[in-house]
Amino acid sequence: MPPLLIRGVMMKKNILCFFAGAVITFVILVSFTAFNNYKKENLPDMQQIANAYSELDRALFVRADKRFNYGDFKGSLEDMKTRETIRKVIHSKNKLYLKQKDEAVDCLTKLVELNEKIKKNPNDYKLYYERANLRNKPKISLFDDDEQSFCSDPKSAISDFSKVIEIKPDFKDVYEKRADATGMSMNGISYKSSEKEKYDKLFKENFQQMISDYEKAAEYNVASKELPLKLAGGYFSDEQYEKALELYKEVSKSDRKGYLGMAISYYKLGQYPNVVESLNQYEAVPKVLQNPVLPEPESCCKAIYLLRAKANFKLHRYRDCLKDLKKAGF
Repeated sequence: MPPLLIRGVMMKKNILCFFAGAVITFVILVSFTAFNNYKKENLPDMQQIANAYSELDRALFVRADKRFNYGDFKGSLEDMKTRETIRKVIHSKNKLYLKQKDEAVDCLTKLVELNEKIKKNPNDYKLYYERANLRNKPKISLFDDDEQSFCSDPKSAISDFSKVIEIKPDFKDVYEKRADATGMSMNGISYKSSEKEKYDKLFKENFQQMISDYEKAAEYNVASKELPLKLAGGYFSDEQYEKALELYKEVSKSDRKGYLGMAISYYKLGQYPNVVESLNQYEAVPKVLQNPVLPEPESCCKAIYLLRAKANFKLHRYRDCLKDLKKAGF
């Protein structure tokens, strides 16, 4: 058989194989979809209702979240109210659930009301402060039981706190709040590698503003236990380790977490004997002296052993280093 004829026969076979494969794939997909639909249709009625409710609940939340991000607070509130109505019907026999208020609906309702009040009273600093506090919180998740974080908008909170300072600069509670919001606004930001220089400059400016606000707040609230830790953390993140160390020393007099701050500051400064000493002091202080407002995470012990192991390694104390590594789970 001539070569061209053979090639033509082979192409026909390949085309036939392709169409045959496509038909088989289509049949499989249709069968799979039909099987899934059959399964859904043959579920108990209550299960079908539950599935439909979950899908609708999710869809309403997504749309409400998008509307909120675009500044359509009234539309977002409508969606969240619809969710709340459906939930009340679904849980109509659960008296405890019916008594609970939907945090997202409550927050959005207040936000819409405040927006109207601020339009009528643009120089009332208390209204801006209240609206800022509504938005000054982290957004944990889109779903499940995290609707209380639905109104999260740190950037808008910063703007409102700044307006409060513009109108009433001696309002002492606002500086710490604006610093907290500034810190949250920097979390989870992603950018292209080509924009690194731009964002590095922005982060530096934000850090300076955050530190400045914490310093101002510390002047107004000298008795606060949280502010020295926040300010020390700001100094540390800004690589001002000496300033952070001095604050952590003060904190350690009333809160043993100060010793942890001292240890990481000493490590950054290359003072490894002081790292080991600070961590030993931390372990020697009873837990009852720890700050209940800022509790220590469960992973704290592992981090302590690992940090002390690194310091001991730098000091050529290899046996002590190995002991701490074992305690850290390595």
